[in-house]
Amino acid sequence: MCGRAYSRFTDQELFFRYFNNRGWHWPIDEKIPPVTPSFNKCPSQTSLILAVREERLGFHEMRWGFVPAWAASVKDADKYSMINAKAEEIPEKRSYKAAFKATGSRV
Repeated sequence: MCGRAYSRFTDQELFFRYFNNRGWHWPIDEKIPPVTPSFNKCPSQTSLILAVREERLGFHEMRWGFVPAWAASVKDADKYSMINAKAEEIPEKRSYKAAFKATGSRV
């Protein structure tokens, strides 16, 4: 995963890019949270994602980064760099092991 990203779209651009004349299988939640373009997003900041929640497709704000099961809080997880993981280490590393098992994934 990279350590920086950018977001340059407005809410109107996102609407027309993803919701205008698309053949989605889910009902669409057309409300888009306010968007502020940013050219230096970093881990622990919030970003918009397109996801299905409660059987509806829409944009949602989510925190960028991984919070391990053993972290006492999200703020506690910010002390550690949780943005990079080697695929071969995920099943054994304490940080990722529980989440990996919960998804039923295999390497």
